[in-house]
Amino acid sequence: VASFITALLFGLHPLRVESVAWISGRKDVLYAFFFLLTLIAYLKYTSTTTKRKKTIYYVLSLALFILAITSKPTAVSLPIVLLIFDLYPLNRLSTINEVKGAILEKIPFIILSVVISYITMMAQRNALIPLEMYPLEMRISNIVQAYGLYLVKMILPFNLAPTYPVTKIRFLTMEFI
Repeated sequence: VASFITALLFGLHPLRVESVAWISGRKDVLYAFFFLLTLIAYLKYTSTTTKRKKTIYYVLSLALFILAITSKPTAVSLPIVLLIFDLYPLNRLSTINEVKGAILEKIPFIILSVVISYITMMAQRNALIPLEMYPLEMRISNIVQAYGLYLVKMILPFNLAPTYPVTKIRFLTMEFI
């Protein structure tokens, strides 16, 4: 029931419809697909006992992670998600040796995440706005406002616009554009 409701909301809610209906949103669905497949392969890897099958599932989870991370760089969070899975529900981190082993097996995932993060930052460096143009306080205020607006729009999806122009924002006692 929960999966059905989640899929229904993802497919029909106005804030997520772009991911389902428009070609520009295909990266969200593709990334989610490969991200979830990676998690499934990782769970199979942790539950398998034979060395050959463990190797196959580990390589499969790494390959699926590569597909997820090339679909959308947001997948760089996967190594942390895998560590959380190791903690709960898998309970693989009860001794210091298990913690070391879990971190060691995540190194290829972490390296890929760092490489993709660097490539993404280099590709976007011309799109980044200098800190002098919009000070840090204004950027933080914008983050808070954007998250708040997103939460409101999830509950009350009215007056949706494809772009949200920069408006005058009050942050503590300072005012910005």
